[in-house]
Parts: sequence; C-alpha cells; structure tokens
Amino acid sequence: MSHPVPVRRHHASPGRHVTVVVAATVLAAACTITPPPRPVTGVPPAAVRSAALDRYRADVAQRILDRNPSYVLHGAPQAMLRSLVVVAFTVDRNGRVVESSVYRTNGDDEAETTALSTLRRASPLPPPLRAGCSTREAVSN
Repeated sequence: MSHPVPVRRHHASPGRHVTVVVAATVLAAACTITPPPRPVTGVPPAAVRSAALDRYRADVAQRILDRNPSYVLHGAPQAMLRSLVVVAFTVDRNGRVVESSVYRTNGDDEAETTALSTLRRASPLPPPLRAGCSTREAVSN
C-alpha cells in the first residue's frame, strides 16, 4: 500500500510577489513589436502621371487665357455667376483640337458658344507629349 506523499506548500512573501509582478511588467513594457523596415520606393507611376496631367491642364488653361484676353475677367467675380460651362475636348499629338463639345451647362446658349469659341481660338494647344504624358492620358481626363 502506498502512502500519500505530503505536499509542501511554499508561501511566497508579499515582497517577493510584488517583485515578480514588477519584473513581469517591466519585461512586458520592454517588448515592442517593431515591423520590418519598408523598402524605399520612388514615387508611384500614377502620381507622376497625375502631376504631369495637372501641369498639362494648367498649360492648356494658360493658353486659352492668353489667346482670349478680352474674355478674361479682372478683379473679383460677381457674387452670382450667370453661367458655368464645362467643355470636353480631344487634342491630337500636335495639340490641335479635333473634337469639342459642351459637357455640362445650365442651358445658357450664349455662354456655351463663347466657351467653345475660346477653345477654338486657343488651338493649337500645347502638345500632350511635351507635357510628359501620353496623348491618351491627356485627353481622357
């Protein structure tokens, strides 16, 4: 017959318990998860194209203003503009406007005619390839 082995229980002193808790807390605080370094990358191609397209749009707007000085409003605009016309257009690789149409308007025929004629007078526009973007990118946005 086997006799049960007496189990000795050790009672930790309160000071030792606090030391263990403090040590565990310090270890946990010292452990941080540091993600691996990200590889250095350049500017994404889409951002480069976007910047080139923004420059091209600014060049086109400047060309339209330069070719139509009598239509440029100097000073503060009226509080309520009479009309806003958005024109869609396509240019060839040399910057010639090959197609244009009113994209958005409030129905003011005179403003539509003025918008289309100022675009025609500004043609040829800066060539899209000179702006650092392809013809397709320049005319599709």
